[in-house]
Amino acid sequence: MPLGNGQYDVEARVLFGHSLAYLFPGYCNFEFGYRWRFEDPSDEYRYLIEVGSDLTDQWYARVKLDGLLSANNGDALVDAQGNPTMTTEYDLLKLDVAVGYRMNDAWGWEAVYTPALSGEDTAAGATYTLALTYQIR
Repeated sequence: MPLGNGQYDVEARVLFGHSLAYLFPGYCNFEFGYRWRFEDPSDEYRYLIEVGSDLTDQWYARVKLDGLLSANNGDALVDAQGNPTMTTEYDLLKLDVAVGYRMNDAWGWEAVYTPALSGEDTAAGATYTLALTYQIR
């Protein structure tokens, strides 16, 4: 997969977050954004819903619904006969489930499972991630 096509994009997001401490030691976030692209692919609506919590002093968990909707304003790439060869517009909804363990104030690890729940003109599948984390306080 290429790292990018060298173009510039502009993105604006609005985030609302709230502590859920009155219920349990957790939080929730709601995020909405729009990405303007100056070239193909299509502009995108972005949204995210996230809930997370400390389970113990060392363990934590979070769940996210991460979505992307095409603005459907990109140009389709076609071959010499006019047949579509690649789409520049796609929709994708992913679930992100993470559990982490803090070894001390700086080091920890995190395991994440991210399946694609739905989509259009994109690949299906899931991503598994295991990360060693370091946090500067």
